[in-house]
Amino acid sequence: MAEPRGSIKKIGIALTIYRPDPLVFAEQLESIEAQDFPDWCCVATSDSELAELRAHPRLARFFSDPQFEFLENTTRLGHKANFDRAIQLLARQPDVDAIACSDQDDIWRPSKLSVLARELEQSPRLSLVHSDMILFSGSPPGEAADSSRQTLWGAERRNTRNSGLDHMLLRTIVNGAAMMFDAELARRFGPIPESVGYHDQWYSALAAGLGGVYAVPQPLVCYRQHGNNVVGASTFNGRWALPSGGRVRGISHLIRHFRSRWHETATVAQALSERGVDARAPGILKLLTFVVRYWWSDPVLARAAAGRLIGMIL
Repeated sequence: MAEPRGSIKKIGIALTIYRPDPLVFAEQLESIEAQDFPDWCCVATSDSELAELRAHPRLARFFSDPQFEFLENTTRLGHKANFDRAIQLLARQPDVDAIACSDQDDIWRPSKLSVLARELEQSPRLSLVHSDMILFSGSPPGEAADSSRQTLWGAERRNTRNSGLDHMLLRTIVNGAAMMFDAELARRFGPIPESVGYHDQWYSALAAGLGGVYAVPQPLVCYRQHGNNVVGASTFNGRWALPSGGRVRGISHLIRHFRSRWHETATVAQALSERGVDARAPGILKLLTFVVRYWWSDPVLARAAAGRLIGMIL
């Protein structure tokens, strides 16, 4: 491993908002406020009007807290571009060393920032670190019960050891709400390319091609599951499980699915290459090798490689 990045003194938090439930949003803000890492700032960019939130009795005090900055977008940006705006605003602050992303309805454990910061300090420059997450719906789980709760990595069979660029181009093991990355990634490589679908997809692939992606095997976020999740947890149902929840919609649907997955991989690789990162979409031989090599040790990666292979051929 290259020389560690070194001290992280200030962390910027990119938080995005779109019509949140005020009480649920308050739980997220309170969990950020309770972080044991001392020096952080939060830029919250909103795709909906903030007036109702400002007036809410449980939220009003956050709008006068200097550690929080709330900005209302003049036009609706959408999930990725909204995160991109908050990230780029933080990157313009020269004293921000690392950037973490926050959803509007999760709950952070008090040590989230400090644990990820320590891991990032021991990683090379231009790296990204990420943690596991507790899955919950309804009432927030207590920290004492974390060991008995289902986690995202467990539900999705995420093998976080396979985190090279070739792996990340096929499937991501990073969730945006659980990641922290060197702020230089945003400063040096600018806004997220239009062709890339998600902010965590971009920064995890970008870091994988540069400093690396490193896992922290403990749940530092309580990840709320509900009908409005942009992505949400996707339980691993086996190598042969059909896409779209197992619903059979005909061979043409499956072909479109596989083609779109291959297009996604090729698009991210091209976007990285255009920003000066040595990235290439895997060819047939590499995809076949991944299917065989990871069939037992990382079935999610093997399944992704097989899907991309089918999409490439078709």
